[in-house]
Amino acid sequence: MYSNTLPDTLVVFGKLDQKLLNDLKKKLLKNPKLQFVFLEEDQKKSHRQKIEVKSFFKENENIKNFHVLEKGNTSVLKNIAYDNLFSSFEIIKSNNDKRHSLFENISSAFNFFQNGLNLSSYPFADFGELFFKNIYNNLLNVNKFCLLQSLKGKFKNIPAIIVGSGPSLDKNINFLKNVKTKAFVFAANSCVKKLKNNNIDIDFFGGVDPSVIYEEVDNNCCFLYQNQTFYKNLQKCLNQTTNILLPDCGLFELEKFMNDQLKLTQNIDFEGGWNVSTVLIQTAHILGCSPIVLVGHDLCYKDKKYAKSLEVKNDGFSVKDTQDRDGNSVKIQDDWIMAKNWIEKFHRKKINMIINATEGGINLEGIKNITLTDVLKNFKIFPKDLKTQLNETISDKEFLVKNPMQTQEILKNVYDSLLSLSKELQNLLNDFSNQEFDFEFTKLKDNFLFNLLPVQFWRVLKPVFIKEVDNTPIDHYINKIIFFQNVITTHINLLKEVL
Repeated sequence: MYSNTLPDTLVVFGKLDQKLLNDLKKKLLKNPKLQFVFLEEDQKKSHRQKIEVKSFFKENENIKNFHVLEKGNTSVLKNIAYDNLFSSFEIIKSNNDKRHSLFENISSAFNFFQNGLNLSSYPFADFGELFFKNIYNNLLNVNKFCLLQSLKGKFKNIPAIIVGSGPSLDKNINFLKNVKTKAFVFAANSCVKKLKNNNIDIDFFGGVDPSVIYEEVDNNCCFLYQNQTFYKNLQKCLNQTTNILLPDCGLFELEKFMNDQLKLTQNIDFEGGWNVSTVLIQTAHILGCSPIVLVGHDLCYKDKKYAKSLEVKNDGFSVKDTQDRDGNSVKIQDDWIMAKNWIEKFHRKKINMIINATEGGINLEGIKNITLTDVLKNFKIFPKDLKTQLNETISDKEFLVKNPMQTQEILKNVYDSLLSLSKELQNLLNDFSNQEFDFEFTKLKDNFLFNLLPVQFWRVLKPVFIKEVDNTPIDHYINKIIFFQNVITTHINLLKEVL
């Protein structure tokens, strides 16, 4: 049940026999920084496990923790995953422990939490530089747009086809040419060029990626964006498309604060999931579309190719071997696993709203697989093409027009507060050299930005940083000051560029 790889952390479940203990010792010799976490299902077994470990390893700082997994309580696994944020890990048990089903459930849950935490923490990894460069620019420069909440339910019972970039899209591309009077087409990323080359109109373009330049944007479509969207894409679209602002991703407290100040907070339940496809599904639901049909959502690949001429870039996500719904060996990324789980859960909650017309790819449990031709046969024909209906509905909406001066004033207020925090942190460093310590950072708490930015980033990234320092209050304190200063300096420099 274990491999020869060298992870950062090894989670050990269950009974400890001599062979397993010897293998753990060998792994420790190969990787002296390897951390061990031990897990059992009740207090009595955990106590026995602790005695055996301490007897074998004596006093060893690599033995991090012993955890008890009470029945049905997954918070322990979530906490272990959080403590090992951005770390490689392996969860193992002895071959002599016969609790195979329980171990598989624990492994599955732990992997789920680990993937989810890594993906949701990724935007914080560079102190928010990638995302906030977009947020600051877009808040300042995009001044005319429509809020998604103003369109809630306006397209009730109109079908939505969400087009993905998977290799199976080729099987359905021709059938998408005749849906103008039957369904809205939602698309994003690399499939857009293919749709345009085949003269297929796109009604809604999903533009939420923070770093990818969109070469192909249909001038006659609605551009769905968040303020994290790559600002250069929005600059191209300002006067070409109808821009619809989606609710933010909910990650950054500073972004929420600025949205509140600018009256951009939307009172709709919007949980956008893990990638642009899940964002488009949620958007279609908010608009009132039903059913929602998936095309080209393979969520797996072979030979490093997801679509023709498109090489998969993992962006740090781990890749796993699995099988597609036809039993073929394929590979799947962490973010696709999370998207798959999200789609299945969404379908269960919304009572059979999704149809999977993807011909191949990963099986989406509980969702019907129906070919696109059969799906379209059952769709009614609307009296006029849906693009016209879309444009008429949106033209009736009152577009929000921001005051650029108000936005600039808010960003300037953030900038000045950052400068003040930076000065106070420098004072703390000076005090530190004089053996004066403010462990509670009392002088910074009056600054409204302190909890909104550096403290939030510390909460998210703390497990990564404390692994690298000695476990003493003084070491934690000085590294926390340096961390806060790095976050603040990053944002000062970003705001200098836009103000």
